[in-house]
Amino acid sequence: MNAATVTNEARTSVEAGTNKSSAPANAAGNSAPRATLNAGRTQPPLSGRVRGSGVPLSQNACAETAVLCNITEQTWILHRTHGAFVVAGRGPHVGDEVPYALTQISARTGAIDLGDKRTLEFPISARDIAEDLAREINADGGESSYFGVFVCAGDDPDADELAEARERLALFYASLVNSADKQWERTHNVAFISDLERRAARELRLEKDWSYEPTMRHECPACGERLKPNVAVCRTCGAVLNRERAAEFGLGAVSPAEPSKPQPQPRA
Repeated sequence: MNAATVTNEARTSVEAGTNKSSAPANAAGNSAPRATLNAGRTQPPLSGRVRGSGVPLSQNACAETAVLCNITEQTWILHRTHGAFVVAGRGPHVGDEVPYALTQISARTGAIDLGDKRTLEFPISARDIAEDLAREINADGGESSYFGVFVCAGDDPDADELAEARERLALFYASLVNSADKQWERTHNVAFISDLERRAARELRLEKDWSYEPTMRHECPACGERLKPNVAVCRTCGAVLNRERAAEFGLGAVSPAEPSKPQPQPRA
C-alpha cells in the first residue's frame, strides 16, 4: 500500500479547516474542490464519497476527461490505487477503418492514510491519470522504448499527433530489429531473440531468419507440393488451383473458345 508522509503542520491545518463547520463553505468565494478528512472508522467521509475507492469525483469537483490513443493492436491493463484501467488496442487495419483505438479516462479521487483510522481524500485530474498510464506503457520495453500510446490534445488525435506516434514507433521497432540482427550474428540461436523483437520484425514486414513463424500449408492435388493457402497456381507443376485469381493475374487463364467458322463445302 502506498504511503504518504504528512507533516504535523499540514495535518493540523487540515483538521482545523475541517472542524470549522460554522464558517460558510465558500466564504472566500472559492468553489474549488477541497480535500476531506475521515476521523474514524464508523464515520463516513465528509464528502459522502467512499474513501479511496477511485470513484469519479462528485458534482462539485472538476468533471473533465482525457483521451488515450493507441495505434497498436496490443491491449494494456494497468492497476492503480484509484482504480484499474484497460487501454484498448486497435483492430486489424483493413480498408478505411480507423487505425487506432481511443480510451476515455475520467477524473478520480485518491486517499492518503493519515494514521489513527483517518484518511485524506484528494482529487486526481483525468489528464494526470492519462499521462501516468501512457508513461508506464511506453516505458515497458526499457530505455527509449515506445509502444504507440499517447494522450490526445483534444477528443480525437489529429494528423500531426498520429504521424509523430507512428514515426516514434517505427524508430523503436527498427532499433529492436537491429539489436536482434546483432544477437543473431553472434549466436545464431533463436532462444536469445525476444518476442518483442519478433513483433517488431512482423510489424515492419521484414522477413528474418530469427523471426520465422510457422504457417499452415496445403498440398497441391496434382503433385503434392506443400503450398501456402490461397495460392492461385502451383509453383511446381503449374496446376491452376484458383481459376478466378489466376485469371486476375493472367496466370494459366483459359481464354474463351473462338466460334468455329463454317467449312467450305467441296463443289460437285
